[in-house]
Amino acid sequence: MLLFAAAGNDGKNVDGEACFLGFCVESYWHTPCENNGVICLGGLNEGTRTRHPSSNFGSEHVDSYAPFVHFLGPDPENPVIVREGLLAPVTLLPLRQE
Repeated sequence: MLLFAAAGNDGKNVDGEACFLGFCVESYWHTPCENNGVICLGGLNEGTRTRHPSSNFGSEHVDSYAPFVHFLGPDPENPVIVREGLLAPVTLLPLRQE
């Protein structure tokens, strides 16, 4: 089973650490994104390969990116923006069959 979670919509580094006297800890644990076995998805700007400024990011825990803006409507030429944010991420991952 594959389990996906959005990285979040705060524009923060999910891997960010606070350090004092050489001792570093993560300032915040982004659940369920940072949990083991979860594929964490950030958001992309519409029509680009760049991260949306509101999407959380991180090189260690954000595994992939998907479209950030969702549209709804019967007419693709005149869609209605429902919400910005990664609500129901869909991505294609190569799966190895054994």
